Amino acid sequence: ALTHLNYITAVDWGKAFDLVYNLWSIQKMVELEVKTKVAHGEKDELVDFPTSTGVYQAADWFEREVYDLFGIRFVGHPDMRRILLREDWTSHPLRKLYDRRGYPIDPKLGQPPPQTWRINEGKLSLPKKWLEEDPEIEENILTLNFGPHHPSTHGPMMVRARLDGEIIIDADVVIGYLHRNHEKLGENNTWIQLLPYPDRTNYVSPINWEWAYVMAVEELAGVEVPERAEYIRVIMAELDRIQSHLMYLATAGDAVGQLTGFVWGLRDRELVLDLNEMVCGARMLPNYFRFGGVNRDLPKGFAERTRQVVDTVEKHLEEFSYIYEKNPVFLKRFEGVGVLSPQDAVEWGAVGPGLRASGIPFDVRKDDPYSVYDRFDFDVPVGKHGDNLDRFMMRVEEIKQSISIVRQALKDLPSGPYQGKAPTLSIPEGEASSRVETPRGEGSYYVVSNGSPRPVRMKIKSAAFINVYVAKRMMIGQKLQDALVILGTWDPVLGEIDR
Repeated sequence: ALTHLNYITAVDWGKAFDLVYNLWSIQKMVELEVKTKVAHGEKDELVDFPTSTGVYQAADWFEREVYDLFGIRFVGHPDMRRILLREDWTSHPLRKLYDRRGYPIDPKLGQPPPQTWRINEGKLSLPKKWLEEDPEIEENILTLNFGPHHPSTHGPMMVRARLDGEIIIDADVVIGYLHRNHEKLGENNTWIQLLPYPDRTNYVSPINWEWAYVMAVEELAGVEVPERAEYIRVIMAELDRIQSHLMYLATAGDAVGQLTGFVWGLRDRELVLDLNEMVCGARMLPNYFRFGGVNRDLPKGFAERTRQVVDTVEKHLEEFSYIYEKNPVFLKRFEGVGVLSPQDAVEWGAVGPGLRASGIPFDVRKDDPYSVYDRFDFDVPVGKHGDNLDRFMMRVEEIKQSISIVRQALKDLPSGPYQGKAPTLSIPEGEASSRVETPRGEGSYYVVSNGSPRPVRMKIKSAAFINVYVAKRMMIGQKLQDALVILGTWDPVLGEIDR
């Protein structure tokens, strides 16, 4: 069965939309892309199409995104409203007829809560448009907003929680504060001009997102990558994973008052970022990958310095784990809290360490290997309980596996060119998609070309986007203070979520 819904998107061809569903079977490792034509309508006219939320619960946010950006309204969806843009936004930006000069907005209207919520005007100061015809609200139910500027949300994001005492009975996550329509930028820049943009998709783990973009374009253009460049890509991507997970381990400590772990995590992360600077001159937004290879070869002394860094990180990792696992406050907030069952993890669309923490051993590098990952010996860590502690330990174990991959790649690094023959101005007509195991889970680019220098469509499938949806579902039934920790265990990065 095609149990996993990767994403839903659309392509505007002027007279009609291609509505695209990307499905995946974790059990059989089979991918299926389903397309259907949807009539276009007038410039800003909504187009109706049946919802798939009855089959795939993960379709909830995907369909809201398509509605927001394309104006395809999914009939039967339980909460059909915008998700990235304000509710008063005019038109739908990924339509080809969208007026890029801008539209008027109402500054008084923010993002309303789900339509099913009943809000009492007398108890909450809210715009009238938020209110439904029935103003009554259950006694002792409190609606609490935290964010968008809150340290526990890891960026500008707002969580609305409805509380019965200390227990969350419903939750709504408001995103889009960092949205700049990265995908619309894709339609208005050339393929080469877009090379710096993947770094900004996720500024904590930029290199893996660079790889996702160039891999999709290379497949579309039929570009071959030299063997040495493939090994360099693996090395840099795994170092990127290590520093990203170290950032998570640091912030996890900060969330529960373990400041020693916070400082240690950032200390070791700096060592890895120094390697980025050594290779390409930039620490955080390297812009290192190119179509057909990488921007420059590894510098002299890089291999030796990298071995020293991973040895240091590996040594410190044991100390790092110890101060967490023996800390009663940390265990109280992590062990047995925020349990996600394997069934819910799959149905809600979880990816990455959070999916594996629930006992599902799916990792794109192992199960659908790209580049030269099939040449390396590494394990896929899985959890037993699916709780906060398992999601934390996934990062610890994955750092160990990444260190092993880096050592193997350095040992077997072949000689030869680091850059192959690459396209310059235009890409052949067609479409392609990539699949990359980013530190937060499976990320991909879906690109469509008509042979011109610019993409017709560039879809970014964000791991963090769907994982925050999963976190939102997990908050229900939890205490408020635990909900913030649960959200943090999914390691959200708002640049990737909002795009």
